[in-house]
Amino acid sequence: MPPYDRLRHDDPPLRFPEPPPPPSPALLRRAERGWAKFLRRAEGSVRTGGAS
Repeated sequence: MPPYDRLRHDDPPLRFPEPPPPPSPALLRRAERGWAKFLRRAEGSVRTGGAS
């Protein structure tokens, strides 16, 4: 093992970072509106991959 991969005795123990907080209700509403807008704009040009 290279020396930089070895843990030293004086190194603090490794910790996992805290998980991010859940998204706010306002952010979720904004994402829903953006997704709906995306679907409306794509209505005529979406290919479903059916028989050619």
